[in-house]
Amino acid sequence: MMKKLGLLLIATLSPLVFWAQGILFETGTFAEALAKAKQENKIVFLDVYTTWCGPCKQMAAKLFPTTEAGNIYNKHFVNYKIDAEKGEGLEVAAKYKVQGYPTNLFLRPDGSVVYTVMGAGDLPWFLGNANVAIAESKDPMQWSDYEARINSNKADKEFLKNYLVKGKRLGKNTDKGLDMYVDKHISKKMKEDEMLFLLDYNQTMDNKAYALLEKNRTALDKLKQKETPNFFKYYTESLVPGTIEKLAEDKDEAGFKKIILGFVNKNSSTPKMDGWFYSKAFYERLGDETKMEVFKLLRTNEMMNTPVAGFQKEDAAKLAEYVLTVERQLNQNKMPAAEQKNYIESFKKQNPQVNKMASLNAATDLNEMAWNVYETNNKQMYKDAIKWSEKSLELLGGTDVTTRVSLLDTYAHLLYRNGQNEEALKQQTQALDLAKSANNADLVKDVAATLQQMKDGSL
Repeated sequence: MMKKLGLLLIATLSPLVFWAQGILFETGTFAEALAKAKQENKIVFLDVYTTWCGPCKQMAAKLFPTTEAGNIYNKHFVNYKIDAEKGEGLEVAAKYKVQGYPTNLFLRPDGSVVYTVMGAGDLPWFLGNANVAIAESKDPMQWSDYEARINSNKADKEFLKNYLVKGKRLGKNTDKGLDMYVDKHISKKMKEDEMLFLLDYNQTMDNKAYALLEKNRTALDKLKQKETPNFFKYYTESLVPGTIEKLAEDKDEAGFKKIILGFVNKNSSTPKMDGWFYSKAFYERLGDETKMEVFKLLRTNEMMNTPVAGFQKEDAAKLAEYVLTVERQLNQNKMPAAEQKNYIESFKKQNPQVNKMASLNAATDLNEMAWNVYETNNKQMYKDAIKWSEKSLELLGGTDVTTRVSLLDTYAHLLYRNGQNEEALKQQTQALDLAKSANNADLVKDVAATLQQMKDGSL
């Protein structure tokens, strides 16, 4: 009897033990969560979600129940979840101007914001957010306070260091403070510790710190040789996104062409592909629709004038570059050479798209432009759009069935709108057959519905 009782007790307790390993959320009101945070001298972790939000569900299922999340979030925060579309969630979402879901807010007991994160990520990202919030809660100064002091040019060495630390933590641009630090506190002949400091806190290619580091790239490559061969090239590549962000914010198109495209043309094994990729990122962030449309048309014309063999050449170069990057990472993890070869070959078979990345990117971009013509019903552009669509299919080949279905669907829509009904039906039927081969019920349903509309004349 005692054995049975013991088993029953374990069975009863184990769900509680399991849940206790993850994040424990309060079940009262939002005001009660704030009050508890004040009583316990903590901050509030507020997860703002909706019932239809896929990433919200992923976080709830895969991140919140983990031991790692529970250890840090239960220790440092009072945790609370709220549906932005129900009850007091409506008022809370409006108060904090929530723009998307999930939004994670870290709040002081008085309701003021310590740190905000929108979107979902993996566990290290989620734990990192907690560490940022903890650090921010201990800093009495807001980022705006730091910027005001930097702009007043009243910053000693210690303050500049704190500014750089906080900026890196929050993902803020710190070039102005970094330039001040270089001017006042870096030796003319940089010492090793000074180089490492600048490496840690520099976030763009558009400042005095980067210019100094570039002058000392030989010494840096030697210093980092064991850790990362050809270190400075990879380091500079890591700065590209932050540099694009800064240049777009400053609306510095000339700077983008000089710094980013200059780096690409000098260092990339696939300058055409990378130049298009970074240019698209820059013009999207620039927010100038006219310049974005001009760029898209110029890019489309260039893609149409590039033979398939040209893309295949960039496919091979990008694959070789990718393999080198993977080998570097595997070497850092000390994987034996024989195992590395098997790993890479296996990955290439499971992910055939890595064999033709330039072609795939161009195919996707051409399809996007072609579909935009269909959606805007720009009749003057139909013939051009059909050619773009045909080139996208030629570039894609048979690499990805699902993507090919999408491209065929675009092609069929354009043909149909252009009065080429018989050919449109043929292409849409081919898309349906491919969708069926992919065992994708939703895709089959969508393609079949469009095919029936074409047959009925109701599309």
